[in-house]
Amino acid sequence: MLRQMFSRDEEDVFGTDYSRLARTAYRTRHASLTTRMMRQSTTGSLLKQTCSNYNSLGRQSSNGNQSLLNHTNIPGFRSRSSSVSSTASFDSSWFKPSFRASYGSIDDLESGDVTDGHMTADEMDQKRKQNMAYEYLCHLEEAKKWIEACIDEELPATTELEENLQNGVLLAKLGHFFAPKVVPLKRIYDKELTRFKQSGLHYRHTDNVVQFFGACENAGLPSIFYPDTSDVYDRKNMPKLIYCIHALSLFLHKLGKAPLIMDLVGTAQFSEEEISAMRAELDKYGIQMPAFGKIGGILANEMPVDEAALHAAVIAINDALDRDDQQGTFHALSNPMALLTKLDDNFVSAYHEALRSAKKMKGADSSTAEPKSCEQDTVSVKTEEKDIYDVILTQAEIQAEISVTNLKQTLKEADNALLERSLSKLKSSLTSSHLKLLNINLDNLESYLDALLKLHEERQGDGDFSLLNKQDIQDTINSVNMDCNFEYQKNISVDKINKALNSRNRDALFEALYDPKAKYPPVLNFASDLYFEEFAVIREDKGEDLVYAEVHGGVKVLTAVAKVNKAISSSSEELLACLNEEDVHIMAVEAENITVYQQDMTSALQNKQEMTNTLLTHSELQEIIDVANDNVKTEQTRLKLVEEINDVLSNANAEDLFVLLTNEALQFENVFPELAVLYYNCLAKLKNSHPEGQSLRWNEIQSAINLADAQAAHGILVAKAVTAINDAVTEASIDQLCSALTEQELKVKNVNVNCCKHYLEKLDEARKERSNNGKEGAEWLNVELPDGTEMYYNLVNGEHRWEVTDDMIFDSSLLTWDEIQNLINQSTAEEERKVFLNSNEDKIIKLQSAYKGYRARKQYTDRLNYLKNQEPQALKIQAWVKGVQQKKAYKTRQKLFQANEGSIIKIQSAVRSFLTRKAYKNRLNFLANQSDSVIKIQAAWRGKKTRSDYQSLMFAEYPPLNVVRKFAHLLDQSDTDYAEEIEVQKQRQEIVAAIRHNQQLEKDASNMDIKIGLLVKNRITLEEVVTHEGKMSKKEQGLACAVSAGLDSLNKESHERRKAYEHLFYQLQVEPQYLARLILEMPQQQSTKFIESVILTLYNYASNPRDEYLLLKLFSTSLRQEIMQSIENMTDIVTGTPLAIKMVVDFHRNARGHSYLRDMLNPLITSLLEDTSVKINTNPTEVYKNWVNQQETDSGVPSQLPYDVTNEEALKHKEIQELMEESIQQLRSWSDKFLSLILSSLDHIPYGMRYISRVMLQSLTQKFPEASEKDILKIVGNLLYYRYINSTIAAPDAYDIIDIDIEKGGLTPDQRRNLGSIAKILQFAASNKGFGGGDSQHLACLNSYIKGSHEKFKQYFRKACDVPDPEVHFNINQYTEAALVVKPRISISADDLINTHAKLLEYRAKIAPDSLDAIHELLEDLGSAAPTVEELMGSGVNKEDEICLILSSKHEGVEDAKSDLASLLISTKQLTIDIIRCQPGENLTEVLDRETSEDQELQHRSMISLQEQVDARAVDKDAAVSRAKSVKEKSERKMPLKDKKVKVKEDLSKLSGAGFISSDSHYQAMMKLIAQDIRNQRRYRAARRQDLQKLADTKANLQKKKLFFESQIEYYNTYVKACMANMLAAGKRRSRSSYVSTSSPIEEDQKPKKGKKEPKHQTIKYTAAKLHERGIVLEIDGISPNQYKNVQFEISTTVDPAVFQCTAKVLTVSETHTLKLQELLQLQYEGVAVMTLFDRAKINVNLLIHLLNKKFYITK
Repeated sequence: MLRQMFSRDEEDVFGTDYSRLARTAYRTRHASLTTRMMRQSTTGSLLKQTCSNYNSLGRQSSNGNQSLLNHTNIPGFRSRSSSVSSTASFDSSWFKPSFRASYGSIDDLESGDVTDGHMTADEMDQKRKQNMAYEYLCHLEEAKKWIEACIDEELPATTELEENLQNGVLLAKLGHFFAPKVVPLKRIYDKELTRFKQSGLHYRHTDNVVQFFGACENAGLPSIFYPDTSDVYDRKNMPKLIYCIHALSLFLHKLGKAPLIMDLVGTAQFSEEEISAMRAELDKYGIQMPAFGKIGGILANEMPVDEAALHAAVIAINDALDRDDQQGTFHALSNPMALLTKLDDNFVSAYHEALRSAKKMKGADSSTAEPKSCEQDTVSVKTEEKDIYDVILTQAEIQAEISVTNLKQTLKEADNALLERSLSKLKSSLTSSHLKLLNINLDNLESYLDALLKLHEERQGDGDFSLLNKQDIQDTINSVNMDCNFEYQKNISVDKINKALNSRNRDALFEALYDPKAKYPPVLNFASDLYFEEFAVIREDKGEDLVYAEVHGGVKVLTAVAKVNKAISSSSEELLACLNEEDVHIMAVEAENITVYQQDMTSALQNKQEMTNTLLTHSELQEIIDVANDNVKTEQTRLKLVEEINDVLSNANAEDLFVLLTNEALQFENVFPELAVLYYNCLAKLKNSHPEGQSLRWNEIQSAINLADAQAAHGILVAKAVTAINDAVTEASIDQLCSALTEQELKVKNVNVNCCKHYLEKLDEARKERSNNGKEGAEWLNVELPDGTEMYYNLVNGEHRWEVTDDMIFDSSLLTWDEIQNLINQSTAEEERKVFLNSNEDKIIKLQSAYKGYRARKQYTDRLNYLKNQEPQALKIQAWVKGVQQKKAYKTRQKLFQANEGSIIKIQSAVRSFLTRKAYKNRLNFLANQSDSVIKIQAAWRGKKTRSDYQSLMFAEYPPLNVVRKFAHLLDQSDTDYAEEIEVQKQRQEIVAAIRHNQQLEKDASNMDIKIGLLVKNRITLEEVVTHEGKMSKKEQGLACAVSAGLDSLNKESHERRKAYEHLFYQLQVEPQYLARLILEMPQQQSTKFIESVILTLYNYASNPRDEYLLLKLFSTSLRQEIMQSIENMTDIVTGTPLAIKMVVDFHRNARGHSYLRDMLNPLITSLLEDTSVKINTNPTEVYKNWVNQQETDSGVPSQLPYDVTNEEALKHKEIQELMEESIQQLRSWSDKFLSLILSSLDHIPYGMRYISRVMLQSLTQKFPEASEKDILKIVGNLLYYRYINSTIAAPDAYDIIDIDIEKGGLTPDQRRNLGSIAKILQFAASNKGFGGGDSQHLACLNSYIKGSHEKFKQYFRKACDVPDPEVHFNINQYTEAALVVKPRISISADDLINTHAKLLEYRAKIAPDSLDAIHELLEDLGSAAPTVEELMGSGVNKEDEICLILSSKHEGVEDAKSDLASLLISTKQLTIDIIRCQPGENLTEVLDRETSEDQELQHRSMISLQEQVDARAVDKDAAVSRAKSVKEKSERKMPLKDKKVKVKEDLSKLSGAGFISSDSHYQAMMKLIAQDIRNQRRYRAARRQDLQKLADTKANLQKKKLFFESQIEYYNTYVKACMANMLAAGKRRSRSSYVSTSSPIEEDQKPKKGKKEPKHQTIKYTAAKLHERGIVLEIDGISPNQYKNVQFEISTTVDPAVFQCTAKVLTVSETHTLKLQELLQLQYEGVAVMTLFDRAKINVNLLIHLLNKKFYITK
């Protein structure tokens, strides 16, 4: 059903005509569907299409012209146009009902055709449950037939469908049908149900269910229909699964991907047993049945497609077809709302013609369709309105025609390419997406052309001029690919086989035969000795190498022979089948002698068990068969007669069979002529039970005869018993019935002689019912034997027959044996029930009594509860009564008082006077006794008042003047304030110097490391290293004692230059756009160095809030500019390295944010590194190689497993699967720990990182407004997690997250792999990247975890961007600069200062395009060129020396109007504070208007004098403090109080006129500003103390880092000294050895040295044959294995315990090679299994290491 009507806006989109037509279609279709839904319960609906429509799109019809979507040609189905035709046209072969339920169908219930009369409540409930079970069985049948139509397989019975769906195999196949890419066939677990049939369900069967749900999700089925996995696997709610399948069918049908499911409710038929069993199953689990009828409505609400727009687009296409507008048709097809795919511009005319043809055909079918008859309906239904889609094409039909047209046209192009012999056109056709051909190798293109052309010509030669279809082309491609590769593989394989026969290598031979590329017939593992022995004999007889044809034929024969050997221990039928195979080539095999063959072959096999080849050869088998045939000839005569019997059984002739059975030569016993037919039936049934081709033997025939005789006797007994019972029922004789029922020869079961009367009644009732339905009084009775054979018995003469003749008339009124037994069972059960109730009458009475008592107590409880519920009304009644009584008493008392009014007044006056005097005296006494408490209360009150004032100051919007006056003294700068401020500046300078010093140390240490590495590799000399080490020492001394010169010279020029640089760098600091543009304009390499050396120095490494605020402004400005100017796609930020992001991450990871990363990650990473049990390796190949290496190293025996394997081959080993599962579990566990740690540490992330993330989010949203939030959050996550956090997890030692001991080395490879794996999983989670196919398929189980973690990361990134503005965070405003106590200062090297100056001049036009920009004036003050170091600092000064600049603005004294008013406001605030501290008043206006007294003036002068003394002491400590206060400010503060008040009045008037403050409420805005300064002053002091502590901690950390670098440098120095000592010692040895040069090397070694004991060297010797036997030596080029005994290997130790000398001797020739154990271990670690020695010998590395360990290291 359509979900919504067209709106007016849609008329503008599609046009008025189309929208009106769409609304008409909607109303028509809505009414049509409503009528059809009303009829569904009675008439059902039929499948309109089959899966063949959808699966056959890739196949071409034989004539090439017939449409593949002509549904009328499909048996059992109708097209959409014929959907309203009579159901009589439906193919009834779809349904084969076995037995109609006796209680009626759903149709009977709905039509009211139920004749049971009124039913009780229990009966109605039972009937409802029966109906529910029946309907659910119908839904199962519907699902079964729909799945069969989709997957083209026959499913088991409906009652077994749930059990077969439980393993998920059918569901996975169904998922492959509509989503083959999501559920490929090779990923279906246990596809052939082998595991399920052997051992039942396995947990991996749930993978199939999960894949099915994935396919549904991929198709777009709403998740509301999905059951849980446990609902299917554990059968907790199978109806929910059937409900899902029904919804899926309707959903796929709407998409044109599958047929619509059938409606079989009221049509399908099931037996009572099936319905009762299903009812019991539903009652057992208590499952709520889903509403199958509401699926369509739910889908309409859940589906996101605008169906109105879809139908309008479909109507537009049909309209264009009617107008025969070819371009209009293609334009309508291209409409996105039509949801059509795979449109090709080259096939416009073909689309048009195909669609017109299909539409005409559909219109013709619709016009000839008959209207549906309603006579068979049980209720009156209004005639169905005609559906508009009965005459126009649907979207699914249009899409199908497009697909077919694409295929046809592409096949035509391919055919034309063949005719033209054009390789380019053929290539274009074969690679077309419409054909979707597989395995195309363009190198074989010419072969494709020849093969396809040959096939085309063969077809035309046979009279077939149709196009080649897709399957023909695909088969040809596959065949050509195989042919091109086959010849090469054959030659390689034959060479391997001949080499294996030469070397007598059985394993190599079998491996060559097993090679699938050579396409040998299948070989059997257990027959390897047979193959080797037979091929060796063949080659020896031939006298030369075998060729491919000989090997291929030999394998075919030997495999057949091996199968014969295997079948010997199996059944004789299997052995006979193997002997009769064409490939075995064994002659004279007689099927009847198979038992003899099997016995003789078994005996021969037992005799060969002691031989190498334990299997019988071809010649031996032939000999056994020949001997057996000779021994069986004597039995031929008898067997011939038996064979004739078998032939007669095949010819269906009972008379001929009886003649043979009575032949005296066969000597069969008990053969009776009247049982001839029965003999035939028994023997025919027995023969059919045998395998095809196997005949009956004599003893089997005799057994069948005996069985037939017994069946005949039994049938006669049954017939007589049934006759006797029916006669007793007819005569109504109880005694006769009891006698017949208790007949001993054929006794009826469950007979109770006491119930014979009841039996008679039941049997008589049943007999009468049967008499009404058939003929009564006939002679013949039909008796069914236990095996299903029917016997016909004559009631009159006792004759019995075994086949029906025309003269037989059956008595249908007689009860059968089964009916009699069922009635007896039922009657016995009823009688036993009555007896049971009578015997328990007392208990029943007690039960009834207990129930009645319960009802009485319940009535009492209900009455009591009623009274309690009416309690409020009862209370109201009681209150009214009491009120009436009280009013009456009050009136009586009032009359008494009125009568005595005078006396009452006198008494009251006396009493009041007495009480007042007494209370006064008590109050005086109380105050005298509580004086201490009063004092405490007053103190508490004053404290409360002070706290109230403080609260007012801190939180009130406009604090009163009295409150501000009380706390104004907090704004004074004390000696402590100045001391702390100076100490902060000092600490910051020292920290900046320490950072620069450590950076230089790190750089020098890194260079030293590179130098030593080159020394080790003999790339540079030792003298160069020593020289670098000396330079490094000098540089360290220079850094420690840097001085400033030049700019500090006492001359005017130097002073002016210093001031100009201070102004320039101040401007660069507070205006970030200059540096941001400069960084972007500079080359990448220069900009990186500039950031490291200048930027961070300019902002003092963000050591205080102001510098950090300004640095963040630079970062944010640079990031915005780079995104707006340089970023074209969002992915550029991820794939590239934007400079601004690199600058931000480097700063926060190495400076401000390093402590956060270390504090957060250090404990968890340390625990991971210390846990030796954690070994995460998710590469199956590496795990497999390590496993093989460990096996070989431990055992010393070469492994038989291949070393180089793929991931799939490695995972086939159970041990590797266990290791991988353990690794994946550890990976998930530790990844979760890191994820939880990161998510919980959000509040500790540096503010700068979070703010830059917010800037990135805002900039990307502005630059790419169409991008979704999740895509932008991924980019933010790339900055916040991947660039900032992820690297520190993967390499914590590189970022100083953990402490690494230099002498112990760094992290082990296992530890790095663990950290890298965790970091990879977290990165995948942050970017929502999962594991797909290929080499990472085994990690797909982590995708669900990654997906869940990604949702957490999204929330994390979203919250990270939620931070306040920097002005709020750092408490920065427009007055901050003016209120600084100490001016900002920086320390910068002379080289960096000059470099910055030069860069500004070079890029001057780019960083400040406006010629009036202030930066131009500042640069002109410094000259047109940057100075040199000598010009700047003077001679004799190093360029690394640092200069301290106190930054200030050039325009501090010359201010514009706006800045002048700002300064005026600051000075006015200070003067106001001085006034209110000395002058009382309620508000500022009152204070300024009051006259000033002498005492107030004196108090004012004293306060100013005290502050001046404090300032003077601060100036003595640091001269920079004096620069913070201007001369004007100092002079204004010395003014008298009276003059200050006049000055404040004037200033307030100016500020009020300029709009800076308001004059409302007596200038209360000024009090608000002063109160804000007091609050900020308090916060600033607290922050300053925290900064001092942080600076001290930072300084301590920098000192530790300095000690680390110094220790590293010291370690390098020690190494250099050792090298020098070795060099000297080597020189001495060379000088001594020159005197003994005449001695040979061997004699030199044999000479004992004076004063030293000659060390003992161990030597082991092996022949190459021995080492080859152990698997150490694999092969030696040029030497055959039988000559290995002539090769001698010697391995000797050396002075170095890890170095060995290996010597190989062949006769008189010897070679020596040095073996280093460390190199061998490295090869083993890198996975190298084989190494080469002497350029000839191939050695197994693992076994060689094992040998060295065993002989030289392991002590016994």
